[in-house]
Amino acid sequence: MSPISSSGNTEEDLVNFEDSHYADPVLTWFDPPALADIEFLNFTSMGENYCNNLFVGDYNNGNRYCFELNPHRNGFILDNIPDLVVNNEEK
Repeated sequence: MSPISSSGNTEEDLVNFEDSHYADPVLTWFDPPALADIEFLNFTSMGENYCNNLFVGDYNNGNRYCFELNPHRNGFILDNIPDLVVNNEEK
């Protein structure tokens, strides 16, 4: 998925259900990896660096991704992805 503006559509073009809300994706993959699992870790058995982070697994490549959450745990810290688009292996 990518921001709606990149599709040439607007929010008015979407089906609107009662009490629904649209928001652009926080992070976009250029080649979607088919995310298959999501886990919020709130324990330290894997080490302090991983506590309170988000892990995501993908189906297409068999990779596991670790995302650092902000202190309020309502958003990501994505300093290494300033454009919020994963479009190469370094990101």
